[in-house]
Amino acid sequence: MTDERLYRVFKLHEIDEALLAIKSKAENLDLGKRELAAVKKIQNDYAEDLSHHDDLKKQLAAEKLKAEQAAEKIKKFSQQLYDGSIVSAKEVENLQKEVAMLEELGLQAESRVEELEAEFKASAKKTEKIHAKISELEQAAAEKRAKAQTEHAELKIKFSEVGGQRAAKEAEVEPELLKFYNAARKRSGTTGLALVTPDNRCSGCGVPVPERTRDAIRIGKTQQCESCRRILFFREEAPA
Repeated sequence: MTDERLYRVFKLHEIDEALLAIKSKAENLDLGKRELAAVKKIQNDYAEDLSHHDDLKKQLAAEKLKAEQAAEKIKKFSQQLYDGSIVSAKEVENLQKEVAMLEELGLQAESRVEELEAEFKASAKKTEKIHAKISELEQAAAEKRAKAQTEHAELKIKFSEVGGQRAAKEAEVEPELLKFYNAARKRSGTTGLALVTPDNRCSGCGVPVPERTRDAIRIGKTQQCESCRRILFFREEAPA
């Protein structure tokens, strides 16, 4: 039966293992990065379509403005022609030419507006689907971030609670054993103890544990893995 000394090291190991698990979970919370990456891919894949739609929108606005401006000037000049404010035959002629030119420009702008509106409508159907998918992914990412923030706060509390038990567990371990444990813990970056697996391997590094080492552990001797130097322990022999 494994003696109480190693069992106390094992209980310290359990605390450190729990802290590592909490830390790992906090570091791997789903922040919606996959969704945001998908948004970026969609934006890249359909960049030309989105850009073309924006260009159509600008062109349509510009042509509508041309038509409106031409109509406003025609109205203004027509009023001047018929309100008696212009009496000179030359001025009347020039104004009539200006009105005729504006009418032509207005017709061209209106014709272009019709063409652009048809193309814009077709483009809008496609871009609406793209924007809808982007919006869906962004919403999903936002929800995951919010959930992760809540979980992170909960894990922080749990980490503090579990960590608060460590000092007491460490104080129960004999100084020499604690020295071995902390040295192995520093080397591994995890804990300083490893279980002997059912197939007689070190659970920390996977190296086979020799029979003589296993026998020594069973009679209460402190043994370290020949490879990773973690203290070895049989979980099934822990005191009840």
